[in-house]
Parts: sequence; C-alpha cells; structure tokens
Amino acid sequence: MQNPRRLRLLAPFDGHDGGYHLYTARTAQPDSGAETVSYTALRPDQQRVFDRERATDTRGVEIAPEVDKQVWFDYRYVRYRSRTYRAAVAPP
Repeated sequence: MQNPRRLRLLAPFDGHDGGYHLYTARTAQPDSGAETVSYTALRPDQQRVFDRERATDTRGVEIAPEVDKQVWFDYRYVRYRSRTYRAAVAPP
C-alpha cells in the first residue's frame, strides 16, 4: 500500500497545473560542503522561487517552467544569510 502522505505531497496545489514544486526547511549545516550552494550563486529567477518558498506558509511553491530546476537536483542545501536550508523539488 502506498503512503497517503506521499501522494498528497506530489499532488497539484490550489488548482495549479501540476508543475514541479520547491520545498525548503531550515536545517543544520551538512557535513559535506559539496552538497551546498550559496544563495548568491543562484540565478535571479531561482532566488525568487527560493525566497517565495521561504516566505510562504503553504507547503511548496510551484516552479515556473522557464526556471532551471537543476540546481536543486545538484545541491541539496542552500546557504542563505548564515543559515542552511534543505531544498527539494517534487515532480509533477
């Protein structure tokens, strides 16, 4: 039997078309710096998505199709203002 929480996590939100979503959570600094990207290394459109997710009370924000998602697949953490955030992308 599938986990019902996982199904909700991957479901489209608020009538969205089911595109990729970014999720963040503040976390401790990871052991490996190789898994971390600096906020300043993100492109402006990626920074806007990251900022929107940190500021929202909802679970995840949709990533516009034109925004390159690869950075969040290559790096699991984002370092922002001396804090570390776990970043994950959920597929449609």
